[in-house]
Amino acid sequence: MCWTRWRASRRPCEKARTRGALLAAEAHGRLGDFATAAEWADRAWTLAHTGGDRLAELRARNYRGAIALRRGDVTEAEAHFNDGLEVARTLHDHAAEARGTQQPRHSRRHTGRS
Repeated sequence: MCWTRWRASRRPCEKARTRGALLAAEAHGRLGDFATAAEWADRAWTLAHTGGDRLAELRARNYRGAIALRRGDVTEAEAHFNDGLEVARTLHDHAAEARGTQQPRHSRRHTGRS
């Protein structure tokens, strides 16, 4: 019983840490500090994955894809977008899935690849 209460009380803290890491990734990305943004996105993914927060995992994957795309690494961007797409499919999040199917095409268009 104590373990269950402790785990339940810990979950809001984990979600807050994940949310903070996602915000830090976005802020650093907007400032053009892509290396730090990638570190924060990876940290957010780890927190989300260990905490079982699949929606935050999806956001972290999409941030990593966007960061890689901004740095010009289309291959890495597509890998992250595809990972995010798989999460969206397991969540049956049709809106995220639709956005995810557009991102790889956008990344190729962004760099002139087809």
